[in-house]
Amino acid sequence: MAARWPASTSWSSKATLLRLLEIKSRSLNRIGAGDDLTSQFWTTRGTPRIRSGWLPYLEDVTFQWLVLSERYPEAKIIPTLVLLDSSQPCPADNLYQLITTSSENGRLLDDIPLQQALSNPSLVLEIDVTREVDALLPTIQSDVDLFLNHLTPSPSRIEPHLSARCRDCEYRITAQAQNGFRECWGETG
Repeated sequence: MAARWPASTSWSSKATLLRLLEIKSRSLNRIGAGDDLTSQFWTTRGTPRIRSGWLPYLEDVTFQWLVLSERYPEAKIIPTLVLLDSSQPCPADNLYQLITTSSENGRLLDDIPLQQALSNPSLVLEIDVTREVDALLPTIQSDVDLFLNHLTPSPSRIEPHLSARCRDCEYRITAQAQNGFRECWGETG
């Protein structure tokens, strides 16, 4: 890695086993997966690769695994994706409205209504995604190195890859002087 991550954490660096929990609002059907829940993450035709619908979630957990492993190189880190099981009935209506965050003196307080709603342990799936992280790690590491190299010693612009995908650019702002799309494409945009 081109640069080290800042050492700003309150965790003990003496830990030997860390569970990384990536909690997502997406669901997975346990019934359709059989014994191997991770099978739904992979294509079944041709060379196995991670399905595009799951890629952003698994890239997130891979990046977080990379940050933790850089900070705690001696620790064994188990990357875990936490999802809802869509095959299970939910004991509460409008579950998303029960999710609140509150803190006191920097400590996250227990969310009792959510805990009561999730009292059915089969509603939540904790899936070890070590295999998926291992598969994505070279790509994510390469991207991190690229970004870090453009940040240190001083920030520099990464050259864009212009393509047809640019037509959906979120930085295409016609009413403002700063227009990310125009910055990339110049006069041809």
